Amino acid sequence: MRIFVTGGAGYVGSHTALALLLAGHDIHVLDNYSNSSPEALRRIARLAGGRAFGQTEGDIRDEDLLARAISDVPTRVRRLDYPAFVELTLRYAKVNSWL
Repeated sequence: MRIFVTGGAGYVGSHTALALLLAGHDIHVLDNYSNSSPEALRRIARLAGGRAFGQTEGDIRDEDLLARAISDVPTRVRRLDYPAFVELTLRYAKVNSWL
């Protein structure tokens, strides 16, 4: 199964990505590296025995980039509620920030 992983270079995302690869899934990772590093993806590949996987550097809020990144993920697998995600993120930031 082909699975799209957002934030795949972060702590939770990298562990998820590695587990999916080790389970035999084909993955594609999108990450802007705001709280991570491309090194995390190199480590995932190494821990997965050198298994290759798709990678896109960018922000999930970039709708054009997101559309291109998920274009090869089958519709039946893909579930992305982008507007709700953005709304919840902005609400969280408003409630939990000092700005």
